[in-house]
Amino acid sequence: MAFNENYFKIKKGIQFEDGSTATSAIGFVGATGAIGATGLGYGQLTSTSSVTPGTGSKTFTVATDASQTAYAVGTLIRIVAVGQSGFMNGSITSYSGTSLTVSAGQNNISGGPYSSWQMNLTGPSGATGNTGNQGATGSNGNQGATGAAGSNGNQGATGATGNQGNQGNQGATGQTGGQGIQGLQGATGAQGNIGATGAQGGQGNPGATGATGNTGATGPQGNTGATGVTGSQGNQGATGAQGSQGNQGATGVTGSVGGTGATGVTGSQGNPGATGATGAAGSNGGVGATGATGAAGSYLGLETVYNGGSLAAGTYTPYTSSGTIHKYTLTGNVTISALGGATTGSNCTLILTQDGTGSRLLSSTMKFASGVKTLSTSASSIDVISIFYDGSNYYAGLARSYQ
Repeated sequence: MAFNENYFKIKKGIQFEDGSTATSAIGFVGATGAIGATGLGYGQLTSTSSVTPGTGSKTFTVATDASQTAYAVGTLIRIVAVGQSGFMNGSITSYSGTSLTVSAGQNNISGGPYSSWQMNLTGPSGATGNTGNQGATGSNGNQGATGAAGSNGNQGATGATGNQGNQGNQGATGQTGGQGIQGLQGATGAQGNIGATGAQGGQGNPGATGATGNTGATGPQGNTGATGVTGSQGNQGATGAQGSQGNQGATGVTGSVGGTGATGVTGSQGNPGATGATGAAGSNGGVGATGATGAAGSYLGLETVYNGGSLAAGTYTPYTSSGTIHKYTLTGNVTISALGGATTGSNCTLILTQDGTGSRLLSSTMKFASGVKTLSTSASSIDVISIFYDGSNYYAGLARSYQ
């Protein structure tokens, strides 16, 4: 008798190795369908078309074909001129092959035309919150009363007049008698006391501080894009047909009456029915449609590298809008003391490589860790400077001589 290594037949059922039974065989479940291909992404687009910044329709020849990206008509994008501050915001009105047309509704890039562009996905700006009401001006405090004037001091008494000298006897007419001695002048009277200073009036109470205006409401957050629909599950394969039951062996011949006849030979057991055919595998569910992309807030994409080529002797200001990592080869002594378009929290990494001559110097007013800002001097040596701006100062760290 032949057995399948995973189960054996008893009576009218199937018993498995773990002791469980089933009254009929079950077809195998179809294999899981393959995962659908990853959808197209929103990688950065670049262009070398010569375009003057501004609002309205702008057409670019981009490096990525429309069939190789998820950008489509209606997508909101931000367009940056490499090496310049500011940007244009707008929506795609046409994208065929490598020809991209954008309707720009916002622009703060000056000058132009420019011929090096970078484009990334962006979202609509939240509405500006209402301005809070201005608090009422507090009333002026009452002016303190003027203190009363002090009374005038009493005038000192006049000193007594000295006694008049006796008149001399009239002499004989002839020589005039001498003039009598002048009486003593009376003593000066004592000066009157100075009147007390009047009390100073009390200071008026300060006016009440006006109430603070209400804070403007925060602009609404952009809606989150809907989740893509899950692809339907593939149909389960049909249950395989149950194998037919083997024929029962013939009953042995009954012995003649008298002595007990020999027991008939037991009929051979029928062969096990053939295993039912495996059910056909269910078809793979279709790949669910990609959900619409939610509106972007601030863009926190991967760091971007800007290859600035060679720097001859001079002063340079790397723009953070061109990339978060700037690579340069030094062919002369340079001065770098600020980042272009920097705001509080801006950061940038400079990768500086000495040319074949070497010994190129860096001058800077940034605050370097431990005051170390001397570059490596060997030809072709590489130094890395990490810069952070806190709104008032630039903080820099120098790592030297990368091999």
